[in-house]
Amino acid sequence: MAKPYFRRITVEDAGRLAALRNADDTWEWFFSKRRFTEGETARWIAGLDPEREEVYIAEGEGGIVGTCSLYRIDRSERRAEVGRIIVAVPFRRRGTGEVMLREMFGRGRSLGLDLLYANIMPENEASRRLFSKCGFREVGPGAEGGLRYECRLAGG
Repeated sequence: MAKPYFRRITVEDAGRLAALRNADDTWEWFFSKRRFTEGETARWIAGLDPEREEVYIAEGEGGIVGTCSLYRIDRSERRAEVGRIIVAVPFRRRGTGEVMLREMFGRGRSLGLDLLYANIMPENEASRRLFSKCGFREVGPGAEGGLRYECRLAGG
């Protein structure tokens, strides 16, 4: 797959993000366990703190490839949570999630971070495989009954 173009999300993307996030096979993997309206999504995007949250849209030749994020960015501790990785249906099973996760590695390094971590539902086998494949290790329990995965960034 050709590498998608990554750009920061804007309020104008609210409808597309809501559609990705609310898809029947996606929303259940979020800890909130609910779907969000386009208006709620737009307000959430508008309220993002650019110092602590970087949410990206990945675009390719076939349209929106997906989304991914760094959030809870803590420059003093040199760490951030990575996640909210959603791959659009036409781009699944092609290594797209790995491309997006590895892009977040680069973004983390550019911020001078040393550690990325994720909170993954125990039953979300696809995410657990993806994060493990990309060098994350399960280190114990996470928030909200999830599992905490961590990865050290070289050159952070």
